[in-house]
Amino acid sequence: MRKSLLSLLLLVLSVGLTWAQKQVAVTGIVVAAENNEPIEGASVICVEFPRSGALTDAKGKFTLRLPEGAKTLRISYIGYDAETVAVVAGKELRVQLKSTEKTLDPLVVSAYGVQRKSSLTGATSSIKAADLANAKVESIDKALSGKVSGIRVASQTGNPGSAGTVQIRGVGSINGTTEPLYVVDGVPVTTGNYGIGGYSSNILASINPEDIESVSVLKDAASASLYGSRAANGVVLITTKRGKQGKTSFNFKANTGFSRIATNSFELMNANEAFDYQREALINYELYRADALLPTGSQYAQRATLRQQLEAKYTDAAVTDEDLLVKSRTTATDWRKVLFGGTGRLSDVSLSASGGNDALRYFASLGYNNVTGVTPFGSFKRYSGLLNLDNKATKWLDLSFKGQVSYTSQEGSGDNSGQSGSVSLSQPTILTLLSAPDQPVYNADGSYNQNVAPMKGTDNPLQILDPTYITNQLGTLRGIGGVNAQVTFTDYLNFKTTNSIEYTLLKSFEYVSSQYAGRPSYRWSGCPLLQ
Repeated sequence: MRKSLLSLLLLVLSVGLTWAQKQVAVTGIVVAAENNEPIEGASVICVEFPRSGALTDAKGKFTLRLPEGAKTLRISYIGYDAETVAVVAGKELRVQLKSTEKTLDPLVVSAYGVQRKSSLTGATSSIKAADLANAKVESIDKALSGKVSGIRVASQTGNPGSAGTVQIRGVGSINGTTEPLYVVDGVPVTTGNYGIGGYSSNILASINPEDIESVSVLKDAASASLYGSRAANGVVLITTKRGKQGKTSFNFKANTGFSRIATNSFELMNANEAFDYQREALINYELYRADALLPTGSQYAQRATLRQQLEAKYTDAAVTDEDLLVKSRTTATDWRKVLFGGTGRLSDVSLSASGGNDALRYFASLGYNNVTGVTPFGSFKRYSGLLNLDNKATKWLDLSFKGQVSYTSQEGSGDNSGQSGSVSLSQPTILTLLSAPDQPVYNADGSYNQNVAPMKGTDNPLQILDPTYITNQLGTLRGIGGVNAQVTFTDYLNFKTTNSIEYTLLKSFEYVSSQYAGRPSYRWSGCPLLQ
């Protein structure tokens, strides 16, 4: 019995010594390949013995005791490519892990298609669809304001739908146009002010910003090499949305909001201030006639005495008898508040559907936009529709159809567009300067007060803007259709043809009621544009 126990004990000790002799100690450090910084928490596992493993410490170091048959270690960490290294006993291993994070190179739409931004040599900027939709304006050119460096966007008036001015890197011409070239889905389109005389209208407002996928702006001389002299002032490339593979998805958006004048950029004199200003003008005029106004005048030494005499002459009653704008010191109306104190409203509704398969993809949308301005009676409405189809006819033939139709209706006051050497006397800003602050808007019987602006005869500023008396309406029907075909010969050679037609019909209506200073008139005109 004792011999058996002794033999068993010797066997266990022999096995333990044999196992201890067959283990191998492995040490190492794990660092990032980009900057050689240690990686803490990296996993180190023996491929042949998966249960044998360890994690690196704060200094990136690890220590393992592995069986004699261990040959390979696998080191991994989140965000890095895994590495496998051979086990080397008695030598510290140094393992470098490469990062798997990649920076996406943004794509830019150019004249020759879609290119990576890093491969372009010209100055370009891109705006995403979400940034354009958040602008909440009726036209795409106004949506560029503040989103692209080097671009100045200004509006001639605050009227909804009015034409604006876009300048890329300053004024490029003295006599010619300074507007950039607009290209929609690869085809240059008609832009500019197509309003009636003294009333501007922006034809770009016919494009629904909700239908736009992206906008690329080409700023420098490289754009001229792509589109010729038309691109001397830069190019704005507009790409509309296209269908994506998958089940049909519907998207409905409805927005509403309001607008007011953001800052009190100018203040008007009240009746008392304007009355004193007129009195001072009369005194200075008399001093000028007496050659006593300026220090170089022959009677300037008598200026103080003459001024006392004139101040006694031009009493309040005497100033009232003069044929001047303000005849009382009592303020009746703040014309800035009347003409610019309103609240504009915005309503925008859009519905789109997108989907398709490998052979056919589609995108369709309908939109409605209604904007009223901060000035009285100004409004803009747009009804729009878009259909884009992409068909993979064969392995080597791709077809696409893009159709867009819209109708805009614009109503409001005149502005300073088209004026040469003068200003429009129906523009709200001008009316505030011509209106007497001592005159009320309405008479006691509720009719318009006709003694507000003597420089305009018998006009009342609010009556000039009232469509019941004077109406300026402009309707624009616009359609753009295009068919593209692309034949692919090899991975490096293809042929593409783009065919497009643009139709624009402008109709304007001007009406002056017989109740307006006894001058009844009206005019209706239409002008189709085919490109």
